[in-house]
Amino acid sequence: MFPQFQNLSFEDGILLAGCGGGYDCFVSLPLYFNLRAKYKNIYISNLSFTALKHLEKFKKIGKCCYEINHSKYKAITYEKHERNYFPEYELSRELAESTYAFHVESLNHYKSSLEDLVSLLNIKTVIVCDGGCDSIIKGTEKILGTPVEDMMTIAAVNELSKNDIVKSYLLILGATVD
Repeated sequence: MFPQFQNLSFEDGILLAGCGGGYDCFVSLPLYFNLRAKYKNIYISNLSFTALKHLEKFKKIGKCCYEINHSKYKAITYEKHERNYFPEYELSRELAESTYAFHVESLNHYKSSLEDLVSLLNIKTVIVCDGGCDSIIKGTEKILGTPVEDMMTIAAVNELSKNDIVKSYLLILGATVD
């Protein structure tokens, strides 16, 4: 366990936020299970690339956040031309609890919805989890995954940190994969 996460308040919420979307929310799972053994209010969010029509089946929080609860919809049906892509739903189903997905149209909507979620869940710590290294671009990368989305996530969380709403951290797994 990282020493920074040893003395978090038991009552305050901790948000593990996928950095950049896609399957980045899965990067948080080792930390999620470790923290879950000690703290009760652990949540996972992600910038989603899932079709909006699937997200809209769930409760909306703010301008662009959705509470993905597997028990509300037992199965998501995809049309023939769609691929079966809904990592936040799959994670909710496997963990048997809600996850939170952001469908981002603008950075301002993202920031606003993130503030709404942080307030709703009493989040005091946000740990942004990146599966790769787009979040710390050096300029020598041959291929990048989602650098724009990574920067949006970092910028939205940074706004919360500036206002002393939350403490924030960046956790990178697989820093040499990009």
